Amino acid sequence: DSLDLTRIEDIIDSRSAVLKSQAYVTRNGMLNIEVTQRRPVVRFQIFSNINTIPMDNNILEIMSTSQEIVIYQDGEKTTLTKNSTEFDNISNELLRLSSNSRECPAFGVALHNETLEAMTTGLWLEVKFEQTISHNEMPFDTLLIQVVGEYTGFNIIRQYRGKYDGRCFYVDLIDNDLSSLEKLLQELI
Repeated sequence: DSLDLTRIEDIIDSRSAVLKSQAYVTRNGMLNIEVTQRRPVVRFQIFSNINTIPMDNNILEIMSTSQEIVIYQDGEKTTLTKNSTEFDNISNELLRLSSNSRECPAFGVALHNETLEAMTTGLWLEVKFEQTISHNEMPFDTLLIQVVGEYTGFNIIRQYRGKYDGRCFYVDLIDNDLSSLEKLLQELI
């Protein structure tokens, strides 16, 4: 199977912050993407029916305010609703993780079909919101992370209008990892 490098570049280039991207595969099969960021003077972006979250909120704090949590283990799903003990425990763990973390520029770009395929193996946490939210000018109605205990940094994949497409958020847990979240989720499934 070959990658559609033009489609990858088109997805990245469609973002207002990107001036130009170039995707290529090396001789040993490594995908490389070079991105040149625009230097904005002024940017206006208008969203209708979207709740805009101030940029000083941490994305993990935002995740803790979701309405529904879905845990995927090797494609099998467990759904938790707001105000259940399990839901509250996960929300509190996200808040705890956010206390000493930082968002960094993300180089990750989600592709819908590849994301769905990846979710059939491993442990994943999906949080769903009642309405579309925008954070750092990136709208979403669902957020998804792959939970691997030793990860100290990870992408948060955005779903918007039913598709996992576009730029991701990236979180660096600084002096922490996802092991406590992994353990909590595994106890629930």
